[in-house]
Amino acid sequence: NYSLYVALFTVATIGFLVPAHAQLADHVVINEVEINPSGNDAESISEWVELYNPTDSPVDLKGWTISSTGFKKTLLIPAKTILHPGQTTIFSYTTLWFVDIGESVELRSADGTIIDKTPNLTDQKNGFKSWQRLYDGYAPNSINDWKFATASADSSNGKLIESQEVIPLSMSVSVEKSSYLFGETAIIKGNVSEKIFTTKSAFQPAFIIISVTGPSFEHKVTLYPDTELNFKTSLNLQKVLGIGKGNYDVSVTYSDTTASTSFTVGERLLKPKVIKETAITIVTDKPSYIPGQTVSITVTTNKIIPSEGLQLDIVDSDGKVVENGNLFSTNGKFSTRVFLTTVNPAYGTYEIKATFAEKSATATFEVAEKLKSSSAITLAVNQSVYKIGDTITVTGMLNHAWVVTLDLSVNQAKILGANNVRGLQVDTIIHVGGDGSFEYTFDVPNDKNGLGDYLFRVSGSVGTAELLISVVEDPENFVRSTKPLTIMLDATSYEIGQTATISGHVLDPTDTITGKGPQVSISISKADGEPLQIINLNPRDNDNLGTKTNYFITAIPKFTGSYKIDLDITARVFDAGVYVLTAKYSDHIAKTAFTVSALPDLNNAAISLDKDVYGLGQTVMFAGTLPNTVANADIKLTRPDGSVALFTVPVKNQRIAWTWEIPDTEESISAIIRSAGDYKTTNLGIYKMLVSFDSRSVDLHFKVSLNPESDSLYVRGLTMSIDKEIYKTGDRLLVTGNVGSTKTSLDGVTQYVRLHIYEIYPYDPIQVHDTNVFPKADGSFSAMFELPVTLFSDGSYGVRANYLDDKAVSAFVIGTIDDSFLVSADNTEYLPDSSVVITGTNAPDIRRLDISVIQESDSNAICGTSICGSILGTKKSISTTGSFEHTIVLPDTAPFGKYEVQITSDSLIKSVMFDVVEELTIVETAKPITVIEKENRITDKEITITIGKKTADNGTISPRVLSGSMIVNRGDEADVNLMVSTDAGTCVIGSGDGCLVSESTRKPGEIYNVVEADGMSLKVRYSGSDVRLEKFSILPESADEFLPEMDWKVDIVKDEQISRFYYKVTYKTIP
Repeated sequence: NYSLYVALFTVATIGFLVPAHAQLADHVVINEVEINPSGNDAESISEWVELYNPTDSPVDLKGWTISSTGFKKTLLIPAKTILHPGQTTIFSYTTLWFVDIGESVELRSADGTIIDKTPNLTDQKNGFKSWQRLYDGYAPNSINDWKFATASADSSNGKLIESQEVIPLSMSVSVEKSSYLFGETAIIKGNVSEKIFTTKSAFQPAFIIISVTGPSFEHKVTLYPDTELNFKTSLNLQKVLGIGKGNYDVSVTYSDTTASTSFTVGERLLKPKVIKETAITIVTDKPSYIPGQTVSITVTTNKIIPSEGLQLDIVDSDGKVVENGNLFSTNGKFSTRVFLTTVNPAYGTYEIKATFAEKSATATFEVAEKLKSSSAITLAVNQSVYKIGDTITVTGMLNHAWVVTLDLSVNQAKILGANNVRGLQVDTIIHVGGDGSFEYTFDVPNDKNGLGDYLFRVSGSVGTAELLISVVEDPENFVRSTKPLTIMLDATSYEIGQTATISGHVLDPTDTITGKGPQVSISISKADGEPLQIINLNPRDNDNLGTKTNYFITAIPKFTGSYKIDLDITARVFDAGVYVLTAKYSDHIAKTAFTVSALPDLNNAAISLDKDVYGLGQTVMFAGTLPNTVANADIKLTRPDGSVALFTVPVKNQRIAWTWEIPDTEESISAIIRSAGDYKTTNLGIYKMLVSFDSRSVDLHFKVSLNPESDSLYVRGLTMSIDKEIYKTGDRLLVTGNVGSTKTSLDGVTQYVRLHIYEIYPYDPIQVHDTNVFPKADGSFSAMFELPVTLFSDGSYGVRANYLDDKAVSAFVIGTIDDSFLVSADNTEYLPDSSVVITGTNAPDIRRLDISVIQESDSNAICGTSICGSILGTKKSISTTGSFEHTIVLPDTAPFGKYEVQITSDSLIKSVMFDVVEELTIVETAKPITVIEKENRITDKEITITIGKKTADNGTISPRVLSGSMIVNRGDEADVNLMVSTDAGTCVIGSGDGCLVSESTRKPGEIYNVVEADGMSLKVRYSGSDVRLEKFSILPESADEFLPEMDWKVDIVKDEQISRFYYKVTYKTIP
């Protein structure tokens, strides 16, 4: 897929601040850790952890824990431990709290949620340095955001200072597609960051000028940005309008700013080439090593350049280059092995740097002395959660005694629904290296069979160690439960006939391998606590056979502690209502609830598709509910080429579900052969689904597109247009249109479009000309009519198109137009219950004019230059002697929208357009004696605006209007608002309860509120809060008064969000 939008930005200058605190954490963090202080860690409690609160509120740490992932030792923070904003505190626990190599420290809340976790840390210096964040509360948690420096317990690591950057003022323009076919419509749209005003003869908005140029073609459009700062126009790509095959450039100019884009027009769509940037990945076989081991390094890239080498450098912890050279690819990979010397080795973090095709990447690994541990065997992995298809490498170390081999077992607990229910089981022997290290590697299956928990157990004469690893669909958001017993359901509500899946976890199962420990007992009760009972049918319980007994089920936890069981929601056991599941295991109890509802009693179907637009190779998913009398439904799928596929889908419990795989290619072998060379058809376009059941049917449509993310479904009906409005006898009339999705008869024949030409004025119902035309595969059609003098004379004519049940009309005139006949309305906008005055001059010398008022409808038909709609009321005739005036009274119930008055005189038709609106547009005319003072782009939170009398060239001027506006970033609308107050402290505008105006003043028929403030009667106009552009205007109620001399205070209510405030004061000459 190629991107639909090409947006080019041009710039002016706007500056604002990016708050540094945006990079700080929003929770308590581990700020500094000392894992290997000076001295013997086993003899004294000297290891410590520093916590820091970067938030604005105090945090109660009661019940929180600090844990080491090496020795698995956990400190429980006592009650009444409060960490205030900006405060640090130190915690120590016990001897050998942390390991010195690969340690990661976890901070958990009282409910077991991980609040913060450090990267893997190594400290073998046994000195006075500690691991600490670069700055207090610095949010990222990669190793590059920490430093190993002199310990600074209970003092600051440094503060992150906010940075300043310049954000350009921008304008963008885009087209919906990069290439079009003839007959389509190109949509050109864009956005400007703010409105620009000119002050030539009047203060008015600047134009946006859009220029489109192509092969022997030039088109220019002038428009304004709308209230959301967007603009949009369209271009009909018809050959008869001068559009030719080739490239078209779109240039947009707004004030001094320009932007551009382009598109192509042709017979077939072009696919843009996608250029991939070079990406480099570096992987080592283990995260840490000791001297004497070999590091295996593999570098992969997404493209290989023949004979191009990869530069590889390895730098030790002292900054010394220990290995460097060039590598060449083998089977698309670069690989090498590096031996870690045992002669004066450097311990710590080593860096690998790879450079290929001017792109670089880095990775690190640790070199350490033998691990310090109180356990006989230590097991480790580079992560505790994986996804399917990953490679899991488990490494280990013997800490006290050495043996040649160890026994290794791997047991997998699979998720429900996997094909292989038993799961992976491995029993093998692994060899131990001379340094006491060992490892085991295997690949997780790349399908759902790989999901589940894996228990690794290593055992021998020296001891035993276990490690639990999870393979899940979403590793980033996976959190392992720390509760002793949990229970959950796959849904919160079910219908009769469905199956509920119960699952949960036991923290400490009795036997992790054999599964012979206690079972999880699950009882079911109603919402009022009454146990749910069933008839006892157990043949081994003869004494109670046939009696009622409490309903319960049991589940056996797997060795990982997880359990799962299904519960059938049957009508024999369950009624509609709320039920509670209570799980018991040992002394632990967990509960959850669910709702059971009866099957819907439907008379009508409720069916739908999962979306409107799909891409090639995707799956169409159709589902819904049908009346309970339906056992099967028939689906008739009509492809864009008219071919049909039939399916029968069973209905279960009134539920229907069906899927269909869309071909993954643009073209397929056609099912309908129309000519010897027409053997392929496109898979792109609009598909129709006819779902039939019980003698009823429902139509659904979906679209297959190359760009499903930005495309939309528009099932249009019949449309038609003609190439011009006025013809002479002997001319040719071109009719073009589109039928939407083409239709076929039962025998597979494509239906035709029937075109009629008839005379409108003077009225004659006899058809003058007609023809039939077959639409193309894309629905388009065209026809050319001769207008001979033997059939046509001067007058008004109509063209009617019929396609099955769809109709479209257009009109044209044969003859000449007398431009001296002029008509007009007294305005362009009217309110309901007002009068429209139509005047005309130089009307033809006849006795009668026909006047019709047409209200625009939602029809898709194209009606020439006129709007499509219905006549409002009845057609009226008036007498005229050349000039006339006619008044049309709009009813108070007149709908808002566009209207057209048509005045018909002989063969001439004149039109006047007007709109019925909710509120009339107020146009303020700037006068030469008006002076405006402006201030732009103020980022402060508090602004003081001083107004008063001034001396100008034309005399003394006084403030008449105070206006202001504030723009904020998208997403900050609810968090940033303004408040306007007088110098006496009266809040005139603001979202608070004590302000005189707190919501939008825009109401039907009015835009101002009149308020009394400090003895002044003011008219206030306000946009309301929680908008990206918040605006206001304040002026005296009386047109003869001015604002008094005073200081107005504007407060921007925000935290550290970015805002820009603009204001202007309009001064007028004192009469």
